[in-house]
Amino acid sequence: MRKRPGSAAFRAALALSFLTALPAAAEWVDWIAEGDLGFEYDSNLNNAGFSSEEEYDLTWIPELRLGRAYQFAGSTRIQAAIEVRGEIHHRWTDLNAIAGGGRISLFHKFGLGDAPWARVFFAGGYEKIGDDERSGSRMEVGAQTGMRFSPRFDATLGYKFTARDGEDGAMVMGLPGMRTDVWDQQFHEVIADGHFLVTEHLLATIGYEFRHGDLYSNARDKQWIALMQADV
Repeated sequence: MRKRPGSAAFRAALALSFLTALPAAAEWVDWIAEGDLGFEYDSNLNNAGFSSEEEYDLTWIPELRLGRAYQFAGSTRIQAAIEVRGEIHHRWTDLNAIAGGGRISLFHKFGLGDAPWARVFFAGGYEKIGDDERSGSRMEVGAQTGMRFSPRFDATLGYKFTARDGEDGAMVMGLPGMRTDVWDQQFHEVIADGHFLVTEHLLATIGYEFRHGDLYSNARDKQWIALMQADV
């Protein structure tokens, strides 16, 4: 399970992927064309500080990637890709989103067969959200390592830093100290995932996420006053 302060979030993913490969060489080698369709359940979507105000939602997450890999050596390659990602919410449709951008990553495998691997990556782009104030640019940088333990199961562990630049919100009447740039956020994440290949075209994922840094939280007006007085 993935958890963050004040929430218990479970994610199950259904993935459909395909890869078109050309013969390996010390040059541009593989063309990459991938498509994923993920499903996510979040029991505290609004990051409420009070359990009575937690809101849940179900979200479909389609993703498309197109790129190419360059082989530096037998076990090291760099990949560059463009990405398109969407979020389709079942309850909170104002959070429906579409994002586009690019990603570059350096990948190295420490041996043959099921040997562990590691990669570092940088990604950037723009995300358009139904609630316009949340829309803006997004940058990610991080590292990940993983290993295949059987033909059907593998696990990964990673770190990611994210910076978002959203629109400024309106001033809150009666709360002059409340920041209006709540959508400008920076945060760190440590993510552990396990992936099980159910069938040739069906991948199930379960994971745990620890997040530290900025986040948004919604509450009723009286609760906001209590939070401000507590300097939360």
